[in-house]
Amino acid sequence: MNWINILITIMVIILVVLYFVIIPIARKKSNERKKAEMDNFFASLHEGEKVMLLSGVVGTIKNITKNYVDLKVTDNAVVKVNKHGIASKIKNETK
Repeated sequence: MNWINILITIMVIILVVLYFVIIPIARKKSNERKKAEMDNFFASLHEGEKVMLLSGVVGTIKNITKNYVDLKVTDNAVVKVNKHGIASKIKNETK
């Protein structure tokens, strides 16, 4: 084999190692970071806070359990939703 073929083979091996080893490790770290951010967000939820669901429904948290939140959407309606359905907190709007 000449040197060009050896270099091409080495480059292909390096690319394969990058694809199957390095990139999945980087993805795993990114996913762990995102999960930690979500866990911190859910842990920071408190009763009385206004939140928006992924569907766009806005309400006030009345009760929090391990996986669910009771959300008051009107004076007479309280909805039980999964915590993962909460998109964001809503800051108090001043008029």
